[in-house]
Amino acid sequence: MTNDRSLFKSCHVFRGAEAPANSDHRLVIATMHQLHPMRTAKVQQSKCLDVETLAQSDELADKYNITVTNSFQALGSLPEDV
Repeated sequence: MTNDRSLFKSCHVFRGAEAPANSDHRLVIATMHQLHPMRTAKVQQSKCLDVETLAQSDELADKYNITVTNSFQALGSLPEDV
């Protein structure tokens, strides 16, 4: 399972717990430290758009439309199998 002995709190080996087949197997019971999962980066929330301001200002709406169009044009140049 692991070679790192620092992960184990305790380990016990019991003799005579094998089946009557008289084999050399032993019962091993170990208590391990629980490893904490790695923390992942927080997902960045998307920016909220002020739709009312966008609807009222024609200049701002034009800038927004140009920005969105340019971003989709960059995607259009990618090959289809990507």
